[in-house]
Amino acid sequence: MSSLTRIPTIIPKIVELEEDFCYYNILVVGSKGSGKTTFINKLYKNEIPPTMVKMKDSDGNVIESNDPLEFPINVNNHNGKMLIYEFDSIPPQKYFRGVNAVLYMYDMYDPNSISHLKTYMTSFFEKYEEYKKFRKDDIPDPVIMIAANKSDIPYKGVEEDNLRMENVNHGKLIAKEYKAEFTITSGYENVERPFHFICYTIDKEKEKVKEKEKEENAPKRGCTIV
Repeated sequence: MSSLTRIPTIIPKIVELEEDFCYYNILVVGSKGSGKTTFINKLYKNEIPPTMVKMKDSDGNVIESNDPLEFPINVNNHNGKMLIYEFDSIPPQKYFRGVNAVLYMYDMYDPNSISHLKTYMTSFFEKYEEYKKFRKDDIPDPVIMIAANKSDIPYKGVEEDNLRMENVNHGKLIAKEYKAEFTITSGYENVERPFHFICYTIDKEKEKVKEKEKEENAPKRGCTIV
């Protein structure tokens, strides 16, 4: 069972605390009813609440919306912590600072989920491009993952199953359009899997940036003909 810690609401720039330790700032977004809170609740408490209730800390205090939740994680034997923020709508630009990943979750059985996904992705990238004009950090662009959620719901018939498949296929196409990762998730099992993949990908992107900087700063070899 993971421990939960309350931390300040301002997203910090990613900080390397030790050689094998860093923070992963992750925004979990999507329309209401897509299962975000249940998914995070499973990650925190390893249980599914019987009804949708506000998450509480160890002292019984209700966790305010948009406050980050802190979870320990180990990626390739490197210790780190995920700072997870949950939003139903596009986050304010202050939350873009230092963000490493965005996990968009949608209900694969909701007939309106794909239109919301398309609209959200378009708006998010427009606002993020605006933010990039003024950003002062050197963090790589965030890893984007789209998750078709609620795969655990049993099929009720051919019509519902067709809707599910259609929403999954459209989700894959949108992910390809925005160069995002795609996965199918359930709030009942393997909730850690997409987060581990996200953090692993973040590390890989950081390595690419470091290699590029190393190449740019390396002394030029060869001779100059005068």
